[in-house]
Amino acid sequence: MKYKATVEFWIAREQTHSVSAKAWHDGNKWNWNVYAYVFDNHPLYENNEALLNLPLHCGCTFDQIWTRQPFEIKYDFQRVTNTKVVGSDYNHIYDNYDNHPSPFDSGVPHYVERDALELAAALGVER
Repeated sequence: MKYKATVEFWIAREQTHSVSAKAWHDGNKWNWNVYAYVFDNHPLYENNEALLNLPLHCGCTFDQIWTRQPFEIKYDFQRVTNTKVVGSDYNHIYDNYDNHPSPFDSGVPHYVERDALELAAALGVER
């Protein structure tokens, strides 16, 4: 089995949302994405149009609803949670997608960090 590396950098981790920059190696090159994780207590959670129109590089290319649920709810703190995830990648026609840096060499590339910070600000976090 050939293993593939994935590295995720958390740009924001708040009570209502999180933003991450994620890199993964596909066996040939590094790829990057930015994701917003919007929890069911965020003011925009019910507004899919607003979520799909968040400032994402070349628009939203990934959208899902994630449901997390314990096997069995035994304690007061356990509950079912829903998270809407939207994201975008850096593999568009004018992106330099053959030359993305390794996260181990340079951390988050400046253009990915800039976009992730803009996304965090749009969700209510100024950094």
